[in-house]
Amino acid sequence: MVTPTRERANPDKYDVFLSFKQLNHQGESTRDSVLAGDLHRFLTSRGLSVFSSTVELEARGVSSFKKAIDRALDASRVLVAVASNTENLESEWVRYEWDSFFNDIISGVKPEGRLFTYLEGIELQSLPRSLRQSQAILHRDGSLELLYRYIANALGLEIVAERPINKRRAEFEPLPQVESTIRRIDRMIEALANFHSNPEGIYYIGQTLLECDTFLDDHEITGEPSELITDLIDELDHDERRKEGLFDPILSIGKIRKLIRELRMIRSRFLEPTALADESQ
Repeated sequence: MVTPTRERANPDKYDVFLSFKQLNHQGESTRDSVLAGDLHRFLTSRGLSVFSSTVELEARGVSSFKKAIDRALDASRVLVAVASNTENLESEWVRYEWDSFFNDIISGVKPEGRLFTYLEGIELQSLPRSLRQSQAILHRDGSLELLYRYIANALGLEIVAERPINKRRAEFEPLPQVESTIRRIDRMIEALANFHSNPEGIYYIGQTLLECDTFLDDHEITGEPSELITDLIDELDHDERRKEGLFDPILSIGKIRKLIRELRMIRSRFLEPTALADESQ
């Protein structure tokens, strides 16, 4: 488990503020609120102090909503805007929250503040302009862990990887955890295989490479796959055509193909002990 190594003297200081639309026009819970609930549970399980209006205001019975929101915004170091459509991001209160926080960052009130977006079903180019400048995390397998790592780095917290699953130890892992790992690898392979040199494709390949790097780190896998990821990220960072806004980086297709093969080999190692466990039952 990843655990922050510090104490909090003030319970009203928050690491993370979750901004999301809780109810739709019919008074029903939104998909955004479901995603935010998952985020709240995941981040608090990692030891972070997280403000969610659904949890905090109901628990405290705060009647002055705006005053409570303003206090929480002032007390938070990171804001995550959670949304499944752009209309919800532009709703009155959600816009007020992330826009206020963004203005505090650029005005110097929060010089070390960070703003992230956690999205489902939204095209990046459709985001409000201010949010296009923030790091966006797309909801899929492994995205909660990826967002946590971004937040921990922003807060300067030490990251300790979860207990690794590898060939020697996988027989001791619950089958559902192995299956989740296989799905995670499959999604990374699919994203790499479907890479396209366009603005959205460049974003996806960059996020996929970060996910691959996080996955290898989680499971203590080193060697050629890690070196391939480092080389590809370096090619993205230093490509002159991309710097000129042409969004046509010269990536080594050979390296991408090698990385896919390496991931398939890693996948097979996870499957071996699972197959043995099935046969023994």
